Amino acid sequence: MKDEGKMEELKKKLDSTSGDLPKMKHVKMHEHHVSVNRDWDDEEGNKNSEPIEENKKKEDPFSVSNLDNRANRNAISEKSKSIDKNSDASKIYSFLKGLTVFSIVFLIIAAGVAYYYFTINPNIISGSNIELSVSGPIIISAGQELSLDVNVFNNNSDALEGVDLIMTYPDGTRRADDKVTSLVTDRIPLGTIAAGGTQRTTVKSIILGEEGSTKNISVSLEYKLPGTNSLFAKQKTYPIGIGAGPVSITVDFVKEIIPEQATKFVVSVKSNSADVIKDVVLSAEYPFGFDYVSADPDPSLATDHWRLGDIAPGEVKKIEINAKIFGQTNQERTVRFFAGTAQNKNPNEIDTTFASAISTINLSAPFLGADVAVNGSGDEIVVANSGQLLQGEILWKNNLDVSIHDVSIEGKLSGLMVDRDSVAVPNGFYKSDNDTLYWEKSNDPQMEDVAPNKSGTSNFNMKIFDLTKDLASNIRRPEITLNFTVKGNRLNENKVTEEVTSQSSRKIRIVSDLGLDTGLLYYDGPFTNTGPMPTKANVKTTYTVNVKISNSYNSVKGLIYTAKLPIYVNWLGKVSPETASSTVVYDSANRTITWKAGDIAPGTGYISNPKEMSYQVEFLPSLSQVNQSPIIVNSQKIAGTDSFTNTVVSANGYSLNTQIKSDSKYDMSLDRVLGK
Repeated sequence: MKDEGKMEELKKKLDSTSGDLPKMKHVKMHEHHVSVNRDWDDEEGNKNSEPIEENKKKEDPFSVSNLDNRANRNAISEKSKSIDKNSDASKIYSFLKGLTVFSIVFLIIAAGVAYYYFTINPNIISGSNIELSVSGPIIISAGQELSLDVNVFNNNSDALEGVDLIMTYPDGTRRADDKVTSLVTDRIPLGTIAAGGTQRTTVKSIILGEEGSTKNISVSLEYKLPGTNSLFAKQKTYPIGIGAGPVSITVDFVKEIIPEQATKFVVSVKSNSADVIKDVVLSAEYPFGFDYVSADPDPSLATDHWRLGDIAPGEVKKIEINAKIFGQTNQERTVRFFAGTAQNKNPNEIDTTFASAISTINLSAPFLGADVAVNGSGDEIVVANSGQLLQGEILWKNNLDVSIHDVSIEGKLSGLMVDRDSVAVPNGFYKSDNDTLYWEKSNDPQMEDVAPNKSGTSNFNMKIFDLTKDLASNIRRPEITLNFTVKGNRLNENKVTEEVTSQSSRKIRIVSDLGLDTGLLYYDGPFTNTGPMPTKANVKTTYTVNVKISNSYNSVKGLIYTAKLPIYVNWLGKVSPETASSTVVYDSANRTITWKAGDIAPGTGYISNPKEMSYQVEFLPSLSQVNQSPIIVNSQKIAGTDSFTNTVVSANGYSLNTQIKSDSKYDMSLDRVLGK
């Protein structure tokens, strides 16, 4: 307790502000040798620390010795931690560096082993030790037999087993043995090729293609290694150029025409082969503005495919195509033609193309333009009727930048339906012995000198014959043709007189005349009619309606007859002949009768009996109709399509009332409705 009191007294003096400190005796420090145990757990030495002095006397915490020791221990501890951290980083760096070096060395060793294993080691089978060579021509005429020598060299130390040579050919290839069968892939077994051995094989085929093209043949080698089922392959491509084709195409055509001018293409397909070329097809590719008119022979598909069949060596087959080219001046139109073998599935289409040809036409304005209008229509084909008056106008124009002198027009007229007595040529002349129309400066002074861009007109008139039984019996598909040639003279760039010409033509086709003849019957006809005659109010009477149709010049397709019944007339559903009953329909809502008469041949009703049908109706007169002749059938009409002019033709029939004038027992007293 005394010591504790002294300690308290010392603390008070240290805390006082007087600054007077007690004088402390100098204590001489004794040197002690301390053995430090390095297994301590913490600074306090709770578990592993050992007593420093033998008497284990408790030290004064404020002694200079204890303070120094504690500071030293803290410094040592911090330095030790720093050293440990630097040591760990150094170890990691050393490890990564060693790993990198090891990886590089390993890769170098592995690459060396692989190189040796696959290249130097003679006991390893490698694709690089298999040599596949193909020898043959680099160009060949299409259709000629191609012979290729294929050599396989096995430079490995072991054999190749189950070896197959696979030849894959381009489209259009044929077998060499029959020249017809398509050849796509040919697998040739070679068996086993011994180590260091060679296998030689010759393959043959017929390569087809367009002249100047290149075809690629794939050559593959499939094989197995001894003791394995794995399949290995080696491949190469052999290109072959196509020289002269087995056929050639030439096209004869006019290279410069005016827009809408008729033109012709003559296409010649010639065989250049020493053998017969089977199933040749010609196809055309038309440009915009190309109007196909006709061809000789007719196309086998649409308007642009022709099956030419087999062509013998040196044989030439020709196709003539007539067309009109539309477009603006200074434009070009290109027509392309292709020839080749027919497809198996579609014999009208080309399988392999042998040859092609390009035909380019330039559309230009004529030096002296000419156009023709008939009845105000500028169409190439004008449709007219029997007995119609035709009014024609020729429009001509100088399209040059210099004058054209001495213009003349000559028109050739042809066709049986023209009434020659009606032909009139104002300011011109009609020469009837050769059916020619003339205009020249002697009759028309404006044609003597036509300045640049100036134009003029020349007129003519003519009449078409009226329909007669003789014409309807003998004329079929009647047509009038007008061909005009306009000529003039101009001075060319060398001041030399040069003739310039232009041509234009028109066709007038005559539509067929339909005839509709109908009659109301009571005593005649295929049906027995009942009821009073003359008719009486409020009493039913039946009638037979007879329909006869005639046709003159052209076939008429899909002809239909229609008629309407008034509210006081009923449909009885009886039709004669019975074969026509399935084609007759009555619409009760509209009270309309429709007969689908079908196609009507030309000359029907003239050289043969008219097409005929009858049906029966019932009439119930009313008191309001007494002393009248009421209508029984009205709105009768026939209509169909003229197959020659491709226009709708029609004819109207009269309304039929109770005046049965078509009946053999007709009497005027039978016309009117009687009262009760």
